[in-house]
Amino acid sequence: MIAGTLRMPWGRYARYTAIGAVVWGLVYVGLGSTASIAIRHSAHLLGPTVTTVVVVAVVVALIVRAVRKRRRVAGEPTAVQAPTAAVARGEAPGGR
Repeated sequence: MIAGTLRMPWGRYARYTAIGAVVWGLVYVGLGSTASIAIRHSAHLLGPTVTTVVVVAVVVALIVRAVRKRRRVAGEPTAVQAPTAAVARGEAPGGR
């Protein structure tokens, strides 16, 4: 859009676009290669760490789900439902 607004010639635009695409690609390939090497060097540590993080995340998600379900069954508003109920009644959030 800026190139069109500034009336940049097509040749110059094409050159800069090509150079930008090559640099962009090289940066991402370089970052991916570097990350791959780092992961290979730390794979013996990464396996148990990732497993622990995934297990903890699943347990937390299950606890949150169970608490929300209990609150819904008990009729208590959840954190997501509370502000929308006040707004639906025409009240300002926070009770003001």
